[in-house]
Amino acid sequence: MKRLRNDKGISLIELVVALAILSLLMIAVMALMNNNTIIFRKAKSDLKVQSQAQEAYNRISDVIMQAKNIYVEGYTVDSDVDFKSIKPGSAPVDINKNTVTLTPVTAYSYYDGINMATESTNLLSNKVVAGTINPQKIYLKKLVVVSTVALDKSVLESYITGPHDIASTGSKYYTVTGQGMANAPTNVVRIGGTDIELQDKAVNITSGEPNLVIDYNLSATHNILVGDTDRCIYTFYFDDGDIYMTTEYLYMFYLNSVKVNSDNPDDWTTGTGAITEAEKESLKIAEGLNYASAGSTKAEGAVAAFDGNKNAVQLTLYFNDNNMTFTVDDLISCQNSFVVKTPQ
Repeated sequence: MKRLRNDKGISLIELVVALAILSLLMIAVMALMNNNTIIFRKAKSDLKVQSQAQEAYNRISDVIMQAKNIYVEGYTVDSDVDFKSIKPGSAPVDINKNTVTLTPVTAYSYYDGINMATESTNLLSNKVVAGTINPQKIYLKKLVVVSTVALDKSVLESYITGPHDIASTGSKYYTVTGQGMANAPTNVVRIGGTDIELQDKAVNITSGEPNLVIDYNLSATHNILVGDTDRCIYTFYFDDGDIYMTTEYLYMFYLNSVKVNSDNPDDWTTGTGAITEAEKESLKIAEGLNYASAGSTKAEGAVAAFDGNKNAVQLTLYFNDNNMTFTVDDLISCQNSFVVKTPQ
Protein backbone atom coordinates (compact mmCIF):
# COMPACT_ATOMS: atom_id res chain seq x y z
CA MET A 1 0.00 0.00 0.00
CA LYS A 2 1.31 3.41 -0.91
CA ARG A 3 1.57 5.83 2.12
CA LEU A 4 0.41 9.39 1.48
CA ARG A 5 2.79 12.11 2.63
CA ASN A 6 2.30 15.88 2.93
CA ASP A 7 5.62 17.68 2.80
CA LYS A 8 4.06 21.04 2.10
CA GLY A 9 4.21 22.38 5.78
CA ILE A 10 3.08 25.87 6.83
CA SER A 11 3.12 28.59 4.27
CA LEU A 12 4.69 32.01 4.92
CA ILE A 13 1.29 33.69 4.79
CA GLU A 14 -0.10 31.33 7.44
CA LEU A 15 2.90 32.04 9.66
CA VAL A 16 2.50 35.80 9.32
CA VAL A 17 -1.21 35.60 10.10
CA ALA A 18 -0.54 33.43 13.17
CA LEU A 19 2.13 35.81 14.43
CA ALA A 20 -0.17 38.77 13.89
CA ILE A 21 -2.96 37.13 15.86
CA LEU A 22 -0.52 36.19 18.63
CA SER A 23 0.84 39.75 18.74
CA LEU A 24 -2.66 41.18 19.06
CA LEU A 25 -3.40 38.79 21.90
CA MET A 26 -0.13 39.72 23.66
CA ILE A 27 -0.84 43.44 23.25
CA ALA A 28 -4.31 42.98 24.72
CA VAL A 29 -2.93 40.98 27.66
CA MET A 30 -0.17 43.54 28.29
CA ALA A 31 -2.63 46.43 28.09
CA LEU A 32 -4.89 44.67 30.58
CA MET A 33 -1.97 43.99 32.91
CA ASN A 34 -0.73 47.57 32.62
CA ASN A 35 -4.20 48.91 33.31
CA ASN A 36 -4.52 46.66 36.37
CA THR A 37 -1.11 47.85 37.57
CA ILE A 38 -2.17 51.49 37.23
CA ILE A 39 -5.40 50.78 39.08
CA PHE A 40 -3.51 48.92 41.81
CA ARG A 41 -0.97 51.73 42.23
CA LYS A 42 -3.73 54.35 42.33
CA ALA A 43 -5.67 52.33 44.89
CA LYS A 44 -2.51 51.89 46.94
CA SER A 45 -1.78 55.63 46.76
CA ASP A 46 -5.37 56.51 47.67
CA LEU A 47 -5.26 54.12 50.61
CA LYS A 48 -2.01 55.71 51.77
CA VAL A 49 -3.57 59.18 51.65
CA GLN A 50 -6.66 58.04 53.55
CA SER A 51 -4.64 56.13 56.12
CA GLN A 52 -2.20 58.98 56.66
CA ALA A 53 -5.00 61.53 56.85
CA GLN A 54 -6.92 59.52 59.43
CA GLU A 55 -3.79 58.85 61.47
CA ALA A 56 -2.84 62.54 61.52
CA TYR A 57 -6.38 63.51 62.47
CA ASN A 58 -6.43 60.97 65.29
CA ARG A 59 -3.14 62.29 66.68
CA ILE A 60 -4.38 65.88 66.68
CA SER A 61 -7.77 64.82 68.06
CA ASP A 62 -6.23 62.84 70.93
CA VAL A 63 -4.14 65.85 71.94
CA ILE A 64 -7.10 68.26 71.79
CA MET A 65 -9.22 65.95 73.95
CA GLN A 66 -6.57 66.20 76.73
CA ALA A 67 -6.11 69.98 76.34
CA LYS A 68 -5.91 72.50 79.15
CA ASN A 69 -5.33 75.41 76.80
CA ILE A 70 -5.56 75.73 73.05
CA TYR A 71 -3.89 78.45 71.00
CA VAL A 72 -4.32 78.91 67.27
CA GLU A 73 -2.69 81.07 64.64
CA GLY A 74 -3.85 81.33 61.07
CA TYR A 75 -6.38 83.16 58.91
CA THR A 76 -10.05 83.94 58.85
CA VAL A 77 -11.86 84.25 55.52
CA ASP A 78 -14.80 86.15 54.07
CA SER A 79 -15.99 82.96 52.33
CA ASP A 80 -15.08 79.29 52.68
CA VAL A 81 -12.23 78.11 50.47
CA ASP A 82 -13.42 75.34 48.14
CA PHE A 83 -10.72 72.82 49.05
CA LYS A 84 -12.69 69.96 47.52
CA SER A 85 -12.28 71.43 44.03
CA ILE A 86 -9.03 73.41 43.90
CA LYS A 87 -5.61 71.88 43.37
CA PRO A 88 -2.81 72.33 45.95
CA GLY A 89 -1.16 75.75 45.63
CA SER A 90 -4.03 77.26 43.62
CA ALA A 91 -5.48 80.68 44.40
CA PRO A 92 -8.02 80.66 47.25
CA VAL A 93 -11.51 80.69 45.75
CA ASP A 94 -14.92 79.72 47.06
CA ILE A 95 -17.45 77.36 45.53
CA ASN A 96 -18.58 80.14 43.17
CA LYS A 97 -14.98 80.75 42.02
CA ASN A 98 -14.84 84.11 43.80
CA THR A 99 -11.47 85.09 45.32
CA VAL A 100 -11.33 84.56 49.09
CA THR A 101 -9.71 87.21 51.30
CA LEU A 102 -7.41 85.89 54.06
CA THR A 103 -7.08 87.89 57.29
CA PRO A 104 -4.38 86.97 59.89
CA VAL A 105 -5.79 86.00 63.29
CA THR A 106 -4.74 84.53 66.62
CA ALA A 107 -7.06 83.05 69.23
CA TYR A 108 -6.95 81.11 72.46
CA SER A 109 -9.24 79.08 74.63
CA TYR A 110 -9.83 79.41 78.35
CA TYR A 111 -9.72 76.84 81.08
CA ASP A 112 -9.50 77.34 84.87
CA GLY A 113 -6.86 80.06 84.86
CA ILE A 114 -3.88 78.46 86.64
CA ASN A 115 -1.76 77.70 83.62
CA MET A 116 -1.37 81.01 81.84
CA ALA A 117 0.15 83.93 83.72
CA THR A 118 -0.57 86.57 81.09
CA GLU A 119 -4.17 85.68 80.29
CA SER A 120 -5.61 88.73 82.05
CA THR A 121 -3.67 91.05 79.74
CA ASN A 122 -5.58 89.63 76.77
CA LEU A 123 -2.58 89.47 74.46
CA LEU A 124 -4.48 87.49 71.88
CA SER A 125 -7.25 88.92 69.76
CA ASN A 126 -9.95 86.24 70.10
CA LYS A 127 -11.10 84.67 73.34
CA VAL A 128 -13.75 81.96 73.46
CA VAL A 129 -16.41 82.50 76.14
CA ALA A 130 -19.18 80.38 77.56
CA GLY A 131 -22.31 79.80 75.55
CA THR A 132 -20.90 81.14 72.30
CA ILE A 133 -19.77 79.68 69.02
CA ASN A 134 -16.86 81.36 67.27
CA PRO A 135 -18.56 82.36 64.01
CA GLN A 136 -15.27 82.50 62.13
CA LYS A 137 -13.52 79.40 60.96
CA ILE A 138 -9.76 79.63 61.44
CA TYR A 139 -7.55 78.25 58.68
CA LEU A 140 -4.68 76.94 60.76
CA LYS A 141 -1.06 77.89 60.36
CA LYS A 142 -0.12 76.80 63.86
CA LEU A 143 -1.97 74.95 66.62
CA VAL A 144 -0.58 74.81 70.16
CA VAL A 145 -2.17 72.58 72.80
CA VAL A 146 -1.07 72.59 76.44
CA SER A 147 -2.10 69.50 78.38
CA THR A 148 -1.30 67.51 81.48
CA VAL A 149 0.12 64.01 81.14
CA ALA A 150 0.98 61.25 83.57
CA LEU A 151 4.43 61.65 85.09
CA ASP A 152 6.59 58.58 84.45
CA LYS A 153 9.27 58.61 87.16
CA SER A 154 11.37 56.01 85.33
CA VAL A 155 11.85 58.37 82.39
CA LEU A 156 13.60 60.90 84.63
CA GLU A 157 16.23 58.39 85.79
CA SER A 158 18.95 60.22 87.75
CA TYR A 159 17.18 63.59 87.52
CA ILE A 160 14.63 62.73 90.20
CA THR A 161 15.05 61.81 93.89
CA GLY A 162 12.57 60.76 96.51
CA PRO A 163 9.92 60.30 97.55
CA HIS A 164 10.45 62.59 100.53
CA ASP A 165 8.02 63.19 103.40
CA ILE A 166 6.14 66.43 104.11
CA ALA A 167 5.92 66.40 107.90
CA SER A 168 2.91 68.71 108.21
CA THR A 169 0.61 66.70 105.96
CA GLY A 170 2.16 63.26 105.63
CA SER A 171 2.26 63.73 101.88
CA LYS A 172 5.26 62.82 99.81
CA TYR A 173 7.12 64.69 97.09
CA TYR A 174 9.86 64.23 94.51
CA THR A 175 12.71 66.59 93.83
CA VAL A 176 13.58 67.07 90.17
CA THR A 177 17.05 68.48 89.57
CA GLY A 178 17.70 71.30 87.12
CA GLN A 179 17.92 70.08 83.59
CA GLY A 180 20.41 72.46 81.97
CA MET A 181 20.11 70.53 78.71
CA ALA A 182 19.79 71.61 75.10
CA ASN A 183 16.27 70.20 74.89
CA ALA A 184 15.05 71.67 78.17
CA PRO A 185 11.64 73.31 77.71
CA THR A 186 11.30 77.06 77.26
CA ASN A 187 8.12 77.26 79.36
CA VAL A 188 6.49 79.62 76.85
CA VAL A 189 3.94 79.35 74.10
CA ARG A 190 4.73 81.50 71.08
CA ILE A 191 1.68 82.44 69.07
CA GLY A 192 1.15 85.32 66.69
CA GLY A 193 4.69 86.56 67.38
CA THR A 194 3.96 86.84 71.12
CA ASP A 195 5.59 84.80 73.90
CA ILE A 196 3.09 83.71 76.56
CA GLU A 197 4.76 82.46 79.73
CA LEU A 198 3.05 79.53 81.38
CA GLN A 199 2.36 78.99 85.06
CA ASP A 200 3.15 75.68 86.70
CA LYS A 201 2.54 74.11 90.09
CA ALA A 202 5.35 73.49 92.57
CA VAL A 203 4.69 72.03 96.02
CA ASN A 204 5.56 73.94 99.19
CA ILE A 205 7.44 71.29 101.19
CA THR A 206 6.55 73.01 104.48
CA SER A 207 2.78 73.31 104.08
CA GLY A 208 2.28 70.73 101.36
CA GLU A 209 0.22 73.23 99.39
CA PRO A 210 0.91 73.84 95.69
CA ASN A 211 2.40 77.19 94.72
CA LEU A 212 1.88 78.77 91.33
CA VAL A 213 5.21 79.46 89.72
CA ILE A 214 5.09 82.01 86.94
CA ASP A 215 8.76 82.45 86.04
CA TYR A 216 9.92 78.86 86.17
CA ASN A 217 13.69 78.65 86.61
CA LEU A 218 14.46 75.58 84.54
CA SER A 219 18.04 75.38 85.82
CA ALA A 220 16.90 75.09 89.46
CA THR A 221 15.40 72.14 91.35
CA HIS A 222 11.65 71.62 91.54
CA ASN A 223 9.57 69.85 94.17
CA ILE A 224 6.48 68.04 92.91
CA LEU A 225 3.92 65.97 94.78
CA VAL A 226 3.95 62.21 94.31
CA GLY A 227 1.13 61.44 91.91
CA ASP A 228 1.33 64.87 90.31
CA THR A 229 1.32 65.28 86.54
CA ASP A 230 3.72 66.60 83.95
CA ARG A 231 2.91 69.32 81.43
CA CYS A 232 3.41 68.96 77.69
CA ILE A 233 3.19 71.57 74.94
CA TYR A 234 2.14 70.00 71.63
CA THR A 235 2.72 72.24 68.61
CA PHE A 236 1.35 71.45 65.16
CA TYR A 237 2.67 73.33 62.12
CA PHE A 238 0.75 73.36 58.82
CA ASP A 239 2.97 74.27 55.88
CA ASP A 240 2.61 73.74 52.11
CA GLY A 241 0.51 70.60 52.56
CA ASP A 242 2.70 69.09 55.29
CA ILE A 243 1.82 68.69 58.98
CA TYR A 244 4.60 68.70 61.59
CA MET A 245 4.37 68.08 65.34
CA THR A 246 6.78 68.93 68.17
CA THR A 247 6.47 67.98 71.84
CA GLU A 248 7.91 69.72 74.89
CA TYR A 249 7.57 68.15 78.34
CA LEU A 250 8.43 70.12 81.47
CA TYR A 251 9.90 67.25 83.50
CA MET A 252 10.13 64.25 81.17
CA PHE A 253 12.49 66.09 78.85
CA TYR A 254 13.91 62.82 77.51
CA LEU A 255 10.69 62.53 75.51
CA ASN A 256 11.00 65.97 73.92
CA SER A 257 11.26 66.23 70.16
CA VAL A 258 14.05 68.23 68.57
CA LYS A 259 13.70 71.99 68.94
CA VAL A 260 12.94 74.12 65.92
CA ASN A 261 14.24 77.62 65.40
CA SER A 262 11.17 79.35 63.94
CA ASP A 263 7.48 79.05 63.11
CA ASN A 264 8.37 78.51 59.44
CA PRO A 265 9.37 74.90 58.67
CA ASP A 266 11.25 76.17 55.59
CA ASP A 267 13.77 77.82 57.94
CA TRP A 268 14.32 74.87 60.28
CA THR A 269 17.37 73.49 58.47
CA THR A 270 19.21 76.82 58.15
CA GLY A 271 20.61 79.49 60.45
CA THR A 272 21.05 79.42 64.23
CA GLY A 273 19.56 76.36 65.89
CA ALA A 274 19.17 74.55 62.55
CA ILE A 275 18.16 70.91 62.52
CA THR A 276 19.00 68.32 59.89
CA GLU A 277 16.71 67.31 57.04
CA ALA A 278 16.34 63.90 58.69
CA GLU A 279 15.28 65.52 61.97
CA LYS A 280 12.79 67.72 60.12
CA GLU A 281 11.37 64.67 58.38
CA SER A 282 10.99 62.91 61.74
CA LEU A 283 8.65 65.70 62.88
CA LYS A 284 6.33 65.26 59.89
CA ILE A 285 3.11 63.39 60.67
CA ALA A 286 1.31 63.84 57.34
CA GLU A 287 1.64 65.18 53.83
CA GLY A 288 -0.79 65.78 50.99
CA LEU A 289 -2.88 68.35 52.86
CA ASN A 290 -4.54 70.69 50.39
CA TYR A 291 -3.69 74.40 50.54
CA ALA A 292 -4.42 77.62 48.71
CA SER A 293 -1.79 80.23 47.96
CA ALA A 294 -2.23 83.99 47.61
CA GLY A 295 1.37 85.08 47.13
CA SER A 296 3.25 84.59 50.40
CA THR A 297 -0.04 84.06 52.26
CA LYS A 298 -1.30 80.50 52.35
CA ALA A 299 -4.53 79.00 53.60
CA GLU A 300 -3.87 75.41 54.64
CA GLY A 301 -6.63 72.83 54.42
CA ALA A 302 -6.81 72.57 58.21
CA VAL A 303 -9.83 74.43 59.58
CA ALA A 304 -10.85 74.86 63.23
CA ALA A 305 -13.80 76.47 64.99
CA PHE A 306 -14.55 76.68 68.72
CA ASP A 307 -17.94 75.71 70.10
CA GLY A 308 -18.42 77.25 73.55
CA ASN A 309 -21.80 75.54 73.99
CA LYS A 310 -20.44 72.03 73.59
CA ASN A 311 -16.92 72.66 74.97
CA ALA A 312 -15.58 71.29 71.72
CA VAL A 313 -13.47 72.08 68.67
CA GLN A 314 -14.70 71.44 65.14
CA LEU A 315 -11.66 70.31 63.14
CA THR A 316 -11.62 69.61 59.40
CA LEU A 317 -8.65 68.41 57.33
CA TYR A 318 -8.81 68.53 53.52
CA PHE A 319 -6.35 66.29 51.69
CA ASN A 320 -5.57 66.30 47.98
CA ASP A 321 -2.72 64.13 46.77
CA ASN A 322 -2.35 63.15 43.11
CA ASN A 323 -5.95 64.22 42.48
CA MET A 324 -7.22 61.95 45.24
CA THR A 325 -9.28 64.04 47.67
CA PHE A 326 -10.13 62.98 51.20
CA THR A 327 -11.74 64.97 54.01
CA VAL A 328 -11.69 64.19 57.72
CA ASP A 329 -14.13 66.14 59.87
CA ASP A 330 -15.43 65.79 63.40
CA LEU A 331 -16.41 67.67 66.55
CA ILE A 332 -13.74 66.97 69.18
CA SER A 333 -14.97 67.20 72.77
CA CYS A 334 -12.47 68.41 75.35
CA GLN A 335 -12.38 66.23 78.44
CA ASN A 336 -11.29 69.13 80.65
CA SER A 337 -14.47 70.98 81.57
CA PHE A 338 -13.16 74.48 80.94
CA VAL A 339 -11.08 74.34 77.79
CA VAL A 340 -13.49 76.07 75.47
CA LYS A 341 -16.18 77.07 77.99
CA THR A 342 -15.48 79.69 80.65
CA PRO A 343 -16.49 78.48 84.15
CA GLN A 344 -19.61 80.20 85.49
